[in-house]
Amino acid sequence: MWTPETKKAESSWHLSPKLMQFVGTFLFALLLQSSPAISALSDQPPRHHHVLILYGRVTNLPTHGIINKGLLPALSASDVGDSDLFQEYLDLQHHPDHKYRLELADYLRKKYADETFDVVIALYQDALDFMLREGKELFVGTPIVAAVPKGATGTGNGGRRVLQVVYSFDSLATLHYALALLPETKEIIVISGPTADDAPHLKNAQDAVKDLDGKFSIRYLINNSLPEILEEVARERDHAIILYTRLSKDARGTLCAPAIALSDIARAAKSPVFGLYDSLLGAGIVGGNLLSFKDLGQAVARLSIDLIHNRLDARMSHVDFVNHVPMFDWAEMRRWGLQKSRLPKGSILINYRPGFWEQYWGYALIALLFLAGEASLIAYLIRSRRSRIQKEKELQKSEEKYRRIITTAREGIIVTGQDYSITYVNSHISDLLGYAPEELIGTPLPHLVPGDDSSSILTRMNSRRRGESGQYECRYRRKDGSSIWLLVSATPILDDEGRFQGSFAMFTDLTDLKQAEEDRLNLERQLLHAQKLESLEVLAGGIAHDFNNILTSIIGYTELAMLRLNPDSPVRDNLKRIEQSAQRAAELARQMLAYSGKGNFVVEPVDLNRLVEDIGPLIEAAIPKNVQLRFEPTNPLPRVTADAGQIRQVVMNLVINASEAIGDHDGSITIGTGWKNCDQGYLRGAWLSDNIAAGLYVYLEVTDTGCGMDRETKAKIFDPFFTTKFTGRGLGMATVQGIVHGHKGSIQIYTEPGKGSIFRILLPAAGEQAGYASAERQETDFQGDGTVLLVDDEEDVRDIGREMLQLLGYTVVTADDGAEALAAFKENPAVTGIILDLTMPHLDGEHCFRELRKLDPKVKVIMSSGYSVHDIARKFAGLGLAGFIQKPYTLSSLRQVLMDSRDFRPAPDETGGASGAERKE
Repeated sequence: MWTPETKKAESSWHLSPKLMQFVGTFLFALLLQSSPAISALSDQPPRHHHVLILYGRVTNLPTHGIINKGLLPALSASDVGDSDLFQEYLDLQHHPDHKYRLELADYLRKKYADETFDVVIALYQDALDFMLREGKELFVGTPIVAAVPKGATGTGNGGRRVLQVVYSFDSLATLHYALALLPETKEIIVISGPTADDAPHLKNAQDAVKDLDGKFSIRYLINNSLPEILEEVARERDHAIILYTRLSKDARGTLCAPAIALSDIARAAKSPVFGLYDSLLGAGIVGGNLLSFKDLGQAVARLSIDLIHNRLDARMSHVDFVNHVPMFDWAEMRRWGLQKSRLPKGSILINYRPGFWEQYWGYALIALLFLAGEASLIAYLIRSRRSRIQKEKELQKSEEKYRRIITTAREGIIVTGQDYSITYVNSHISDLLGYAPEELIGTPLPHLVPGDDSSSILTRMNSRRRGESGQYECRYRRKDGSSIWLLVSATPILDDEGRFQGSFAMFTDLTDLKQAEEDRLNLERQLLHAQKLESLEVLAGGIAHDFNNILTSIIGYTELAMLRLNPDSPVRDNLKRIEQSAQRAAELARQMLAYSGKGNFVVEPVDLNRLVEDIGPLIEAAIPKNVQLRFEPTNPLPRVTADAGQIRQVVMNLVINASEAIGDHDGSITIGTGWKNCDQGYLRGAWLSDNIAAGLYVYLEVTDTGCGMDRETKAKIFDPFFTTKFTGRGLGMATVQGIVHGHKGSIQIYTEPGKGSIFRILLPAAGEQAGYASAERQETDFQGDGTVLLVDDEEDVRDIGREMLQLLGYTVVTADDGAEALAAFKENPAVTGIILDLTMPHLDGEHCFRELRKLDPKVKVIMSSGYSVHDIARKFAGLGLAGFIQKPYTLSSLRQVLMDSRDFRPAPDETGGASGAERKE
């Protein structure tokens, strides 16, 4: 007949009589002052929670003892009193039969018929299985918190509220620690039982060994009896380690206590044994990255209390518990001769007793240092006495030497007393100030400073009273009334107790340095201004060059797509819009080139009304919603000869400047146009009026209701980098001035603080009124022939160029830099002409052109570049360049360049092709 083991925790909290008397008195006084509501509440007894702990095994297992060290104190520390805590050890391993379990369930039902539990804690998987099978009618409605190993095969939840605390082992880290202690290991032996209870431990070890497979010989002792395992581990092996997982029953069915089985194996083993959990420590394992059952107990207790108080999500069914600690047994490490220095940082070491030197080395070191310090001090005192005597002699010599130096120094020297009166001067300061030495003695030093500087010199001299040294520049008055700039290096004179006695100052004449510094600053300002402009020019030119390469592909592919589309295709309008936008971007690139000095204005008759209307949406997007935009054009309006892209930039900059002048307030911006016959008197008051002729001018006027400008701001409005905004760059209005100046125009400004501003741009009229020229290109039937070598470092440019040339009837060979172009030219004698990019890596267009002319002096080359024709003409003047095409180019512009370059066509020889006989290898 089964007799269960029952254990009830006893209270270990006791109060001394005096302490109890004090507590009682305090509580009585507190109750006298409390409110009636508190008195009513005191009649209600506190709610205690009842907890039942079910252990699947017997009481004497080390694992139970360790987990209870964490579980029971944690429960007692909450609102679970010792009298409300119940424990049952079920001994399910020794009684696996179903009848026993049914009797056990019936026993518990009768025993706890009058008890109501708030939570049942099941340790471990076998206890949980019992509650979900044979004990499914026990404590119905009571939630269960179960500690189960990862990978264990469970039975579901049986319709009950079950929270599983799933713990795992760390075989991989344990093996790594073992290999660190025993780096010459060749074989790993894994010992485990064959039962379902042992399976999770074995699975964890097998997963870890997979990572090491191929590096070591692996042997498993699973389906063996305990005597067979003992016989196997007792054999002599070549550098082996043993990983013991768990052995609760061997292959013969013999039940084993895992810790006792481990002790037998460790005693018999000829190799060190490592384990997975802390209850095995001290039973024969060296150690490992061990699961802490004490921490597991604490985690189970915390979750149980949270479950009682409904602090957990009702959908939570399991919680992963991962808490492994590197723990080792020093006795086992000494047995196997393992080094403590190889242990991982933060390891826990049991059975370790440090030696005498290890315990007291700090005290010994302190004693040695003390003795060494005393010896050093004695030697130091002896050397100091000898040194002091020697220094006294040297000081006497030094005083005499420095007295002569000060007297004859080329620096002026003044010594003052506590009241700043001069007590000593050398001859050089007398010469600098034009006084005789006796005239300066007794004179307060501030009296030698002009009146407007005397307060600052007093402030500086007062800092000497605080013991501060300083160096500063100061203007002094000479005897003849003139001023002299001197560099003053002053230091206080203090007595032995640190009290101020006066000051010592050296004076250097700065007259020549001041003049040189002023000249240098002027030169630096000029140089800095030039460098800023140069940097902006280089940046703008580089961006425009790369931008032109991209636009060449966009414009080219768009034009080819339009040629290949049906004229009635709805896509044609979209492509045309893309082409128009790309052309505007090209104008922007040309503008940047013009700013950088590497481009030129593309001038044409421009209708200002049409231009403002075209960029209207762009202007509206650039200003905030609180600003109202109006356009008041004058019709008819004469055209102006201008670069449309540059004039768009002027309009945008003026509108943005007006918008920022309005700020966050409501306001309006009005853009107006008109024309006016201007005489010299009218033009004289405008900006950029020099060399501007009288005559008919078309004006663009931007009026805002913003803050306006004072006279000082108006005078600087067109200065580069001048801005009244914290984040401004100060280039917008400077750009406006540069563009208007380039167009031979003028600027008029009308502004008052608080009343807004009017900017009027005057441009010479072109002599014709606005009309609308057709934007359609005139296509021709030009067809080329022969082979063309296209050289460009941008793949997109090469691809679109190839398609355009093929469309015009040419055979195309491509190269991506100058070096490859030379090789392609040598390999293709049929090449009759070359389109060559100017800017390329490795070998640029200029050097490639010269090398090509060496190979064939008659080769026809058209140069391609994002820079202007003026740069090309300047570089290749007189060298026989066949033509130039500026990026981005279109099919029509490429056709026109090829038509203009008549000698670009191949000169037929007897074979009908171009002759390559003159090429030089």
